[in-house]
Amino acid sequence: MKIESVFFACLNEVLVQSFYKHYGKDIKRWHGMRLIAVDGSTAYLVHNKEVIKHFGTQANKTSEVPMGQVLSAFDVLVYYAPNEASTNKRFLLLLFNGFAVVGAC
Repeated sequence: MKIESVFFACLNEVLVQSFYKHYGKDIKRWHGMRLIAVDGSTAYLVHNKEVIKHFGTQANKTSEVPMGQVLSAFDVLVYYAPNEASTNKRFLLLLFNGFAVVGAC
């Protein structure tokens, strides 16, 4: 049986909300803001026709593989993946790997 991707999004939301509910007042902050680091990377994808049609492939000297781009965000001082919707607190967004802006939200 295949697990729908929405399951993982909902599970992440529940875990993040639970973490900040139980530990929110103990979270370290920098000048009153959470420090959120964001970085991009690539991930190998399942090798099938639908995936290749949608994402294409990346070639090296010996083969072609389907790959996708991923974005990760981490609360630097907590070492836990945050979710902006789960908290109303201010945060400073630190962007790496070719992102064009650094800003406070």
